[in-house]
Amino acid sequence: MGIIYTRKYRKKSNRSFEIEEELKYRAREMKKTPTAYEKIFAERLKKNKIYYKSQFVIGRYIVDFLLGYKVIVEIDGDSHLELDQIDYDRKRTQYFNSMGYKVIRIDNAGVNEFNIERLIKAMRNNQNKQPKRRIVQEKEKTPNKLITKEQFLSRKNRILK
Repeated sequence: MGIIYTRKYRKKSNRSFEIEEELKYRAREMKKTPTAYEKIFAERLKKNKIYYKSQFVIGRYIVDFLLGYKVIVEIDGDSHLELDQIDYDRKRTQYFNSMGYKVIRIDNAGVNEFNIERLIKAMRNNQNKQPKRRIVQEKEKTPNKLITKEQFLSRKNRILK
């Protein structure tokens, strides 16, 4: 007999499902039409053989670049200099930090001068902060034995006494 795995599904409201799908669609569209600075940054990542995901959905937000070990890079354009946008970016950064992500913000002018070594260092630092996984030794599994109905009932009676 094999093991049956069950999965508990969290019921989502229709509205949260619609928002999630809308974000995924929007992220796909943004991935198709990156800004010039995002293209430059992506090429620099490829050149340095750094794996990344662009326009990735985390929670209710879309990040520009998600790198290994929970490092997020945001390329900020001119619109990020407005007061409302600064507050919005601050809330996003707090949200990502609370989830264990390290957020690095680069303005458009700084993309070419950005030191990739800083990114690699941030990834290494965040890697060290990740909790160590405990290795648990599994007990030896005993094969399931088929028992008769009488054996089952006698065991049941012993337990109930």
